[in-house]
Amino acid sequence: MNCERFEFREGLLKRYLNKRKEKLFKSVTALSLPVFMRNVDVISYAPSTSGYYEARIVKIIQFFAQDNQLNDFFIDIGANIGLISCQVVSCFKECHCFEPNPDCFKILSVNLNITSNHSSEIQLYNFGLGEREFGTELVVPKSNWGGGSIVDGNGYTDALLTQNSHHDFLYYQIKIQKTSKVLGNLFLSLKKKGLKRGVIKINV
Repeated sequence: MNCERFEFREGLLKRYLNKRKEKLFKSVTALSLPVFMRNVDVISYAPSTSGYYEARIVKIIQFFAQDNQLNDFFIDIGANIGLISCQVVSCFKECHCFEPNPDCFKILSVNLNITSNHSSEIQLYNFGLGEREFGTELVVPKSNWGGGSIVDGNGYTDALLTQNSHHDFLYYQIKIQKTSKVLGNLFLSLKKKGLKRGVIKINV
């Protein structure tokens, strides 16, 4: 391979502007939530700049866990990349997160690993919950990973789901498990450990 003809140039002005952008970015994100996020995703704007995501929800979960002693377990149904779970995981003895999107699930795993103080037992489930067990397709806007929906049984028309035609979509084959069976087994397991008081957050 002959690389002698390869050439790359970057002007001084461009280098200067890039350095200014880096300093501005560092300043704006100084309070950023210490997790992995996609900067182009709408759910990342607030946690990147303020350090919080859904602050009201986080505060009320922390209130229930700390002031009302509902701190045995936290169940997050629709955990996405863990922006809420990561902020409250240390308040609970156990944390159980359900997320069917395989890409979000990978980031969720990493984010909980780097934000938990390892005093909580964490269990992650890479499937969705529904009335019955089946396989289906998950459609996710590339610019909003929190806006995914399943094709079967969601009650929405195709026209409504794609009305924002400027979105590009990602498509995943996912599994849905029966809610009553999965949560029934989970509650039995928690009860055997003496864990009976907790908080369930559902975002689907």
